[in-house]
Amino acid sequence: MTSAAGGGSAAAESGGPGGAGATAPMVQKAGGTENTVARGRHVRMAELIPRRVLFGNPERISPRISPDASTLAWIAPHEGVLNVWTAPVSPDGVDWATARVVTDDTDRGIRMFTWAHDGRHLLYLQDTGGDENWRLHDVDLATMQRRDLTPFDGVQTQIVAMERDFPTEVLIGLNKDNPELHDVYRLDLEKGELTKEVDNPGFLAWIADSKLVVRGAFAPQPCQKMLYKEGLAVPNRL
Repeated sequence: MTSAAGGGSAAAESGGPGGAGATAPMVQKAGGTENTVARGRHVRMAELIPRRVLFGNPERISPRISPDASTLAWIAPHEGVLNVWTAPVSPDGVDWATARVVTDDTDRGIRMFTWAHDGRHLLYLQDTGGDENWRLHDVDLATMQRRDLTPFDGVQTQIVAMERDFPTEVLIGLNKDNPELHDVYRLDLEKGELTKEVDNPGFLAWIADSKLVVRGAFAPQPCQKMLYKEGLAVPNRL
């Protein structure tokens, strides 16, 4: 009797079935014992992050203030597609109540935009079906006119330079003549006209000065370094 009672007491203390003082079961492993319940508590999987949080549209991104600081622009969904919005800005803050969507994309959404230095045009890049042949578009905020400024199939547009002293001009790169190389064009925002400035002999990127004149470029080298070349023969601006 004493022996049986002692055995029951030992079972209760050691966490046996039905024991009031039950503790985690122990397993024998090489080098000692291991608490399997404690181990399980540390490896318990966290709650999964919903896919809409990782891949869904943001509420607002990419805020950009206009050159005269009177208007804020940003990207936000419109009918489920990312577009550019604007709203007036005053010393009291942003007038969210009068915010308006100024672009009309209904497909893949807009993710890259900037202000022209005239404060009137918003510029944005958009491709078709993810082909990365970016076209440069604009919207005139005074008239809400929208234009495709580089309407060329299979051609990629790059913005090379903009300067506040030349608010209606933009230097852009277009690979119209050679898909591997971007020549430099001057874009007149008022007329929507393109003028070629520099033919590309093999450069990867361009450098323009404060007068929107191309002065240098980068080219690849066999040693996996980049060569910076100055003094390109391009028209000077007086």
